[in-house]
Amino acid sequence: MSHNPDYPVFYDPTDHRRRYYKWLTGFVAIVLSIAFLATLFGIAKKENLPNLSLTQPTPVYRNQPSKPISNTNSQVSVSTRTNLLQPAQIKTGKVSTPVDYKPKLLGFYVNWDDTSFTSLKTNFNNIDELAPEWLHLSNADGSITVDDNVRQAETLDFLSKNRPDLPITPLINNFDSNISDWNSDELKNMLGSQEARAKNIQNLLDFVKNNHFAGVCIDYENIPSKAQPDFLAFMQELYANFHPLGLEVTVSVPMDDDAFNIKALAMASDFIILMAYDEHWSDSSAGPVASQNWFVNSLSKRFAEVSSDKYIVALGNYGYDWEAGKTNSKELTFQDAVRTAKESEGKIVLDPSSLNETFDYYDDNDIKRQVFFLDAVTVFNQIVEASKTKVGGYALWRMGSEDPSVWPVFNSRQKLGNDTVNQLQNLKYGYDLDYEGEGEILRVTDTPKDGKRTLSLDNKSGLITQAEITDFPSSYIISRWGGNDKKKIAFTFDDGPDPTY
Repeated sequence: MSHNPDYPVFYDPTDHRRRYYKWLTGFVAIVLSIAFLATLFGIAKKENLPNLSLTQPTPVYRNQPSKPISNTNSQVSVSTRTNLLQPAQIKTGKVSTPVDYKPKLLGFYVNWDDTSFTSLKTNFNNIDELAPEWLHLSNADGSITVDDNVRQAETLDFLSKNRPDLPITPLINNFDSNISDWNSDELKNMLGSQEARAKNIQNLLDFVKNNHFAGVCIDYENIPSKAQPDFLAFMQELYANFHPLGLEVTVSVPMDDDAFNIKALAMASDFIILMAYDEHWSDSSAGPVASQNWFVNSLSKRFAEVSSDKYIVALGNYGYDWEAGKTNSKELTFQDAVRTAKESEGKIVLDPSSLNETFDYYDDNDIKRQVFFLDAVTVFNQIVEASKTKVGGYALWRMGSEDPSVWPVFNSRQKLGNDTVNQLQNLKYGYDLDYEGEGEILRVTDTPKDGKRTLSLDNKSGLITQAEITDFPSSYIISRWGGNDKKKIAFTFDDGPDPTY
């Protein structure tokens, strides 16, 4: 078609194009305005979704901390100062207990299990003091290693924003990740050298002072019998340097090991932490982790040595899983025990002779296994007995592995009775996630559900003598599927058909 040079190329004498363009522009503006307002409304009304860590949890327990990070900041070097005090330069004595004294509650915390951080975030207001496993003896010369600088910084950042007044007493032990065991030889050599002891003490003092911590928790374990006098000398020298500065010193000792000089250690510390567990342990035959009679008898013996207010009684919340007739077991958190019982249709009951939770099951190879573990019920009974005298406090080993029902028990530790028992009937799963299937694609396919336990309180003794989990709790279920082969996997749920992805 030819073009008339008297008119512009886009000349429209009917004015249709202008009216159409005006209508279209207005319509687009309205649509964009609606979308913008909907976005703002969605942001304002967004739901608080659970903060899930979608890494496969790898349970590591008391004797398996993570390998210390290897960087220039993880190794704590000795200070050039040599002004350490000797024990004779200060006076020590028995700590008096006020009439209205409430036993303190200490929480043990670890870097190597994400659920420990989750528990801390949930229960930081329930504890009076935090003892994080942040230090390890790294060499016989007294050097120490920081366990995980990154997690330590995350933890301190969280507490500074939510509980800045919480006292922190970092724990040091002699666990060696290279041998996956306590390094007794390095510990013995360090304790046997006055120079190495001084270096170790100065390193601890520098770490505590530089971070403005409240003190230190000494957890050197598997100490050879011949090294016990040197260990006592170490504690006396350490206390002589920490005590004048108002820094707390606690020392962990086994519940029933006669090798420790309890009376002398009480004079060289503010509190002795009694590790009231491992009557049966990972390398022993199957049996209760802390039977009630063993607990009571061992406690009575310790209280006869030193006044009860010098002790913090550490109570466990974990267990062991033995193959029938074998002495090698694997450790379980409370969540592990509940999940294993649920999947194997095991019946969890309170063993009437030990008052520890237990169940039997058959594994995938049709081999019989036996589980004993500690939970909120066992803590209830233990506190009932321990509170017959005034103890300095209680501690939980450890945050992250516990039965969540234990917190109402601790919060009611001055007076336990029917009200607390009623709270134990509702059963929560815990903090870790339940992964099912295999593959590279993850999806949250089920949310937590509470369970139920039935309980019977003996009014004469004040103890819970019968307990049974009648309805298992569950966690977030993370289903795995897909990957390179795009394999489909079916997942089973108790409340409906098997969805396939």
